[in-house]
Amino acid sequence: MGSLVVLQAVALLASVTAAATDWRIGRIPNWLTLPLVVVGLVVNAAARGSWGATESAAGLLLCAGVPWAAFRISGGRAIGGGDVKLFGALGSLLGPMSGLEIELGALLLLLVFALVRLAFAGHLLRTMLGTLRLAAAPFSRKRIIAPTGAELTSMRLGPAIAVAAFTSVASMHLSGWLPWLL
Repeated sequence: MGSLVVLQAVALLASVTAAATDWRIGRIPNWLTLPLVVVGLVVNAAARGSWGATESAAGLLLCAGVPWAAFRISGGRAIGGGDVKLFGALGSLLGPMSGLEIELGALLLLLVFALVRLAFAGHLLRTMLGTLRLAAAPFSRKRIIAPTGAELTSMRLGPAIAVAAFTSVASMHLSGWLPWLL
């Protein structure tokens, strides 16, 4: 149980550091994410043997897999490489279930933020209609033109990852006190 708390603390500290760096310079550096992968694998293996190593490796692969595919397909426009590595590192530290929970939470937070941002800019309806056209494109005979730089915007995922990490870890610790939250 002690190693889990240490890994959670490391994950929270790393996610806050990544959020601050991402917010400030728009990048999550390798010196932060790559050592976390090794720490997650080593500590989990030392604390729980081969099962811990297997779970840590599964967390790394599962949590980095889908974001990596999005990174490769979009040429780095959909998600940044640092975000992919941070998701993998959190999966390595906390295991696949917590890592995927953080990933889903971060992406949902970013979605809500994007919708609010579009609504305040007055572009929500136009963007939603454009999204529906793109979704219907495979079933249409018309040629649909993908959005260009004018319609696209970048948002920092690091802060959303940090909020999702805190929420995930807090829910693990508060579940005994507040069972109705689950």
